[in-house]
Amino acid sequence: MELADAAGSPVASVRSLVARPVSAEQIAKAGDGAVPLHRVEWVPLPDGDAAVRVPAGPEGWAVLGARPADWAWTGVSAYPDLAALEEAAPSVTLLPCPVPELTDGDDADALPARLREVLGEVLGTLQQWVANERLASSRLVVVTRDTDGPGGLVNAAVEGLVRSAQAEHPESFVLARWDGDDSSVRFFPAALAAAEPQVWVRADGVHVARLGRVAREEQTARPSGFEVWGPQDSALITGGTGGLATLLAEHLITHHHITNITLASRQGPNHPGATELVNRLTELGGNITLTACDVSDPTQITELLTGLPHLKAIIHTAGVLNDATLTNQTP
Repeated sequence: MELADAAGSPVASVRSLVARPVSAEQIAKAGDGAVPLHRVEWVPLPDGDAAVRVPAGPEGWAVLGARPADWAWTGVSAYPDLAALEEAAPSVTLLPCPVPELTDGDDADALPARLREVLGEVLGTLQQWVANERLASSRLVVVTRDTDGPGGLVNAAVEGLVRSAQAEHPESFVLARWDGDDSSVRFFPAALAAAEPQVWVRADGVHVARLGRVAREEQTARPSGFEVWGPQDSALITGGTGGLATLLAEHLITHHHITNITLASRQGPNHPGATELVNRLTELGGNITLTACDVSDPTQITELLTGLPHLKAIIHTAGVLNDATLTNQTP
């Protein structure tokens, strides 16, 4: 096998490849038990000081929504909706996401209701954007405010939605997190000129997301939650006959010595391969109960939980995939 770079220059040649089986124990020992961990890190945009050389009022930009006053820069036009924006066809359009204002007096349904409202508004705008041919050469920048509390939860959902939309329409959308500081507004032109799918605009400049490796000294042992566990205590895993549930059950038995495990799934013992699953986990040392339960049914889940007096942990892996592309979702 011959290897070459993008220009066609030789890089390496491989005459033969020999493989041999390696156990998980051998791999763990090779790294002293430390598996490399990675995390998302926000790093300064290279040459970030160039932002000060970009005009604060870029021509051909627009802001969409009911609060254009938040964007105090000269020359940026404001439009209430896409219908009003269509004729202008700006090169960049900013869509600020509202920050939910909740009080201690709001009930438990207030935040989910507000989240659905904001997601519906953003989804509707994204769908209209990709359907409008006049905006094909423009970019929609979805701006979330850097905030904690309920606002942070809403922002997380919005950012997830936009990242999914970017996967389908990579040249149409940009995700920008803004700290809300007036002094950081001047960095937006440089942030959007960087051709990054996601940026964080702060008072100290523009930051971009990169995958960084966690230093070994930071990989300190953390409590697992299973340190104080009585011999009668048990764990419940929903979606119990699925692949993820099987792996988790094996891990509980072999790594944490949790033996009393109830696996709950819709078919329970009638699931194909159920007998083999129980036998395999039992051989590992588990005391396995496989039961049929539809966790979406309040009556069934109540009966299940009532019958588990020593239940100490619930791991929820049950789920139903209801996938859809951007244009097929319902706002």
